[in-house]
Amino acid sequence: MMQQSEQRSGQNDHDVIIVGGGMVGAALAARLGHTGFSVGLVEQDDAPTPPSGDYDLRISSLNARSLAFVKASGTSLPEERSCPFRHIDVSNQDGTGHSLFSAKIAA
Repeated sequence: MMQQSEQRSGQNDHDVIIVGGGMVGAALAARLGHTGFSVGLVEQDDAPTPPSGDYDLRISSLNARSLAFVKASGTSLPEERSCPFRHIDVSNQDGTGHSLFSAKIAA
């Protein structure tokens, strides 16, 4: 995100500007920044706070390849909120949709 001084001065010299600081935008900004690019990240929402409390039913899952991307970007995930998965069974609220992701199938 733009530093406070950049906001005041109007200076914004960057190699890349990314609009959207969600999971994908933030990951791309971290990766490009880690490889030497000057990156500006524009996000309308407040900066996220570290998760706490119980897990939500809506979660994000990363496969091994995505986790390698995160680590190669010089970032990490909180160990206490991470665990491996062998399969994920997803359905929608009214029961009309269903997906199964299995490590066994992918292997």
